[in-house]
Amino acid sequence: PANADGPDARQVTSFGGAPAAKPRWSPDGRLIAFDYRDQGNSDIYTMTPEGKSIRRLTLASSVDEAPAWCREGRWLYFCSNRTGRFEIWKMAVNDPAQAIQLTHRGGRWPQESPDGNYIYFQKEPVGAFEIWRMPAGGGQETRVLGPDRPVGSWCLAPAGIYFVEAGRRIAHYDFATDRTTQVVPLAKNAPVNGLALSPDGRWLLYGQRDRAGSDIMLVENFQ
Repeated sequence: PANADGPDARQVTSFGGAPAAKPRWSPDGRLIAFDYRDQGNSDIYTMTPEGKSIRRLTLASSVDEAPAWCREGRWLYFCSNRTGRFEIWKMAVNDPAQAIQLTHRGGRWPQESPDGNYIYFQKEPVGAFEIWRMPAGGGQETRVLGPDRPVGSWCLAPAGIYFVEAGRRIAHYDFATDRTTQVVPLAKNAPVNGLALSPDGRWLLYGQRDRAGSDIMLVENFQ
């Protein structure tokens, strides 16, 4: 973690090289959920903000990743390929062995709506990225965005969805009007990865790669 303006960053995990990623604060701020890839597949874990009391929640041989809290903090949504393809699941934090499958036609990157009524998730049909939603307790799936609006990174807001559109701009899709408006244009050849909205709805946070390069090196007297 770090302060919101950047200073005081400190390391809270030390797994010896294996990737730990996609951290998510619990609503009460007492736990951090994340996925950690070890022995070839990732699992869902929780820990305190100080990096203590690390607890493994999923034990299957599948890839389990991208945890997302429900607003009450009792459930974690995640995606898993334990059925042969990635689907959205949920599990009780206090009883993770009883995981429940929610989607049955594919899904990744779950996010619960601010009112707790829906789960939004991403599908990746050939050549497209789409955002779908379904009732939080399970039910009919409905497409919200795509394929006419190419979606990259995205995050939920109370009245719509902020998303990266084809790498050209960050846009906002309004649920009520079915309209998309530009929030900020993006520089050419500057890929954006990740998008998050502040709790007060005033700030968007995103990662942008401004530069990338490589060099050719010559080694003399190589044997």
